[in-house]
Amino acid sequence: MESPRNKSEAALADRSHRANQGTTAISTKNLKKKPTSGSERKLSQLSCAKYGGPSDAAASEMVYWEDIEIDAKFISPFKRKDTTQYLTFEPDLAGFNNVRMGVETVVALAHAMGKTLIVPPDRTIWAIDSAENEQKNAFSFDEILHLDSIKIEHPGLNIISMEEFLSEVAIKEAKFKKPGETQVLYPPNNKTKWDGEELSPLWEYLRTIGLVKEWNPDECVALFPSSRDEKDLKQVEQMFNDIIGEANGRPKPKVSNYDGKPLPVDSPAEERLREILGGREKACPYDKEMQDTALLHFKEDWTRDIRFLTHFYGLLFFHDWKQDLWTKRFIRDHVHFNDEIVCAAARVVEAIRKRAKERHPETNPNGDFDTLHVRRNDWATQFPAYSVSSDALFEVTESELIPGRTVFIATDERDKEYFRPLTNVYDVVYLDNFVDELGELNTNFYVFVDQLVAARGRVFFGVYLSTFTGYINRLRGYYSVKEKRHGYHDGIIESYHYAQLEDKNMYRKYHAFSIPPWSREYPIAWRDLDYGIEALYNSYSGEAKIKL
Repeated sequence: MESPRNKSEAALADRSHRANQGTTAISTKNLKKKPTSGSERKLSQLSCAKYGGPSDAAASEMVYWEDIEIDAKFISPFKRKDTTQYLTFEPDLAGFNNVRMGVETVVALAHAMGKTLIVPPDRTIWAIDSAENEQKNAFSFDEILHLDSIKIEHPGLNIISMEEFLSEVAIKEAKFKKPGETQVLYPPNNKTKWDGEELSPLWEYLRTIGLVKEWNPDECVALFPSSRDEKDLKQVEQMFNDIIGEANGRPKPKVSNYDGKPLPVDSPAEERLREILGGREKACPYDKEMQDTALLHFKEDWTRDIRFLTHFYGLLFFHDWKQDLWTKRFIRDHVHFNDEIVCAAARVVEAIRKRAKERHPETNPNGDFDTLHVRRNDWATQFPAYSVSSDALFEVTESELIPGRTVFIATDERDKEYFRPLTNVYDVVYLDNFVDELGELNTNFYVFVDQLVAARGRVFFGVYLSTFTGYINRLRGYYSVKEKRHGYHDGIIESYHYAQLEDKNMYRKYHAFSIPPWSREYPIAWRDLDYGIEALYNSYSGEAKIKL
């Protein structure tokens, strides 16, 4: 009989194989929430006792999110007090990192629009759908990301399940009709539980009862005025048109204009808009029709590139810079992997640091280690130019890695002989070296541990065009600000790409957002996010000013 450990190692190998397919900030020291009592989760802390460790001290290095009390008080100027409006969406059909990008986007949109977000039914997601040992293999986003904390902490955003929406709103309230008709439309066969089911009939129903929007993030920028006043909408639309129309003889911006030149985060609206255009020339304004509709539905259509395969921070433009920064903090602080996943990663990181320190106690007292994400199998056919030989991988990483030091590799490559040039020089480890540390974690979640561990490396090498690599770099950006690493003021992180030499140093210099957005992450996602918190509070709260 195969041992439990061997089963776990086999599962881990399979999971990795399939899934790897500025300005001065205002301190938030005095704005953090006071610790809560009892068993209530402390949002800015991480306690792993119930998950098998590690200690709170060891776990703390995994925490990049903040718990800013006054951020929780902010409510979008578009949220109505007299009625509840809803937002539904069709998730991406690809792997989880693509799905996550869409979830971040709709969470940001729902808050910005003041609408209740409806979470789609549980479903299988490509490459995290193993049912081995009868483990769960269809998930809601709540089970992977900490969306529950938003419901607890933020009065400005309500999140409910699709089942609750269908049963309580669509059926009990008889809320929806086909546009222009009087007959109430109910869900197909009055069905409210769609977990694990074919969702096409549900999507068709939502497309019928809701205002359907088909936004292509590669073509347009979502414009959010600073208030519901129509004059504000006209102002931001005119600003966009002036830029595209090269008003007053000022040329349209080029992405290269901002190379190594980040704008202050509180720059005038026109300058901030110019910086994130990335070559796009269409606007998707949050207009009166969208503001007034009871149900807004975002459709997905792969055949026409209608999908939220984008970063929320490059799609949403806020006329008010304070709301822009708030939204970026909102995603940073609340849309992250759940505690069980982060604690498993903390145990692995602790074990790697111990190993690295024991190997070189005099020269490496902190147990620093380096990390790589090497994507191989599907990459050879999807992007052959970015699938490199083992010798090429060694040569491009050699100048940044330290001989003899520990290197953690997240990879879908099953044949570890491929890494021989690296193992001859470095102490190479993989996630399957740490099966004991993974404990009882669902094997579908191993890939998320891979990302979190890779994000803690001193130096990181990944592959351009991979959203798996991209999210690792976003996490590294968050950590760099928290730990005030060299270059953090300009959004620079010590990350590299190993394929195509011209792409190697992308993260070693500031670059503005550009198209296609999914190809990498951008410093505007993490740079100087905590600036202006007091200004936001004083602008929107109507309460007495807070002394910092």
